Amino acid sequence: MADGGRKQITAAGKTLSDGITALEEDMSAQWINIQIMECEDVVGRTVTVFRQSDGTDQRYVLGNGRKVEANADGTFVIPESATELRVMDI
Repeated sequence: MADGGRKQITAAGKTLSDGITALEEDMSAQWINIQIMECEDVVGRTVTVFRQSDGTDQRYVLGNGRKVEANADGTFVIPESATELRVMDI
């Protein structure tokens, strides 16, 4: 490969170069941040949650692009770890 083997084809068929992950590209390419929320997990760590829109749909993600689920009571859950997040500041 002319680029030294540094490019990678993602599951979505996108080609990525050094330093850019598929999550980062997905987070910036199509989605616009419409709200940024500082949250806290159960042990007091601060976690930033972004509400994003692509013009049609909305989603909630962490700064690394991982999706989080919004609960009816205003909290969020990180699905992989079942960590609950409470909003501290918008």
